Amino acid sequence: MKFSIIVPFYNEGEKMVPLIESLLRLEQASQAHEVIFVDNKSTDGSVSVARKYGFDVEPAPQYASSYYARNVGVSCASGEYLLFIDADCIADKSLLKQYEQYIAAASRPHRTVFAGGIHPAVNNGNLFELYAENRKILNQKSAITGWAYRPFAQTANALYSREMFLAVGGFHHQMSTGGDAEICWRFADQCKADFIYAESAFVRHRHRADADSLVAQFQKYGTGRVQQAALTQEFRNGQKDENFLGKFKTIAPLLHSLQEQGVRQDDLFQLLDFIRDSAYECGVVTEIIKTGKTGKNLSDVAALHQLLDKRAEGQPCTR
Repeated sequence: MKFSIIVPFYNEGEKMVPLIESLLRLEQASQAHEVIFVDNKSTDGSVSVARKYGFDVEPAPQYASSYYARNVGVSCASGEYLLFIDADCIADKSLLKQYEQYIAAASRPHRTVFAGGIHPAVNNGNLFELYAENRKILNQKSAITGWAYRPFAQTANALYSREMFLAVGGFHHQMSTGGDAEICWRFADQCKADFIYAESAFVRHRHRADADSLVAQFQKYGTGRVQQAALTQEFRNGQKDENFLGKFKTIAPLLHSLQEQGVRQDDLFQLLDFIRDSAYECGVVTEIIKTGKTGKNLSDVAALHQLLDKRAEGQPCTR
């Protein structure tokens, strides 16, 4: 089998339907593929949504991060290549055929990170979605060119060989976000991986559409930044704002009011920049205080190997 498509989800419900329907429309590649949905302990009936369309669902043994759920998916995958897609995406019908072309053209496909295109879904003029598109949030081309210190592929649409994934021990499953960057940097360091921007192998992704979601997104990014730093014990002190999200709720109506009054979009975007950066710093500081200067042990490779059915042990990158 060529491809294992792995989709983690948690309380997505009917929001998964566009992705599910797009997966059913995928044009068949030269070899068969499988789709593995992984339920991260949903409580809203999401499992029945996937099963209604004929997909099997692998249950995560415990509620944890999306990276933990992805590791669970890999543990039962049989494909030569692992394709990770988020539950709120829509796959282009030629996705697998396009990836096959990139694989065929790569000089070392089993040691290559393929970063598929992530295009915005229709936003109907929503201020927050327009902002995310303008600021290139979840822009795969920016990620693969190394804007975040080193190149990486965002797991909204990322493909790499199962061999390479197992060789580095899988995702650090305790990371809440940023695990896609962290594993790519291990690919680079341990497997000397190449990075290819597979633009035409694309999915469409819906950006955050309201103020609360935007703030929560960047608080989570800040948290992930600290978790990445914990791997090298890089911490700095700070103070926690106990109710940042609550304070922000008073700003959201003002943004909509300014938009209705015809305030220039660029000015609104600059205000959102300030809010975004504040949310990010709040996430950073909160995680620092929660974990302490020494941090958590986020590199529990032994546990990851056990989760991946010990298939990672003794498998070097040889191709």
